[in-house]
Amino acid sequence: MVDETGDLDDAANMIAVAKKFDYATSCLADNAVVAHESIYDDLVKRLQNLGACLCRNEEKQDYKS
Repeated sequence: MVDETGDLDDAANMIAVAKKFDYATSCLADNAVVAHESIYDDLVKRLQNLGACLCRNEEKQDYKS
């Protein structure tokens, strides 16, 4: 959970590192990010600057079982 009092640069970096450093060990990687609506857009931009990709709803449907 990232709220409006968090350090967004630090949070984005920690999330990105966790996803890149999991070596296929799912228990070590964040599978979801929950962000307060007031900082959501800013956090997404920071994650994208670090190489993250935000899926569109249509893309998410392709991965549902």
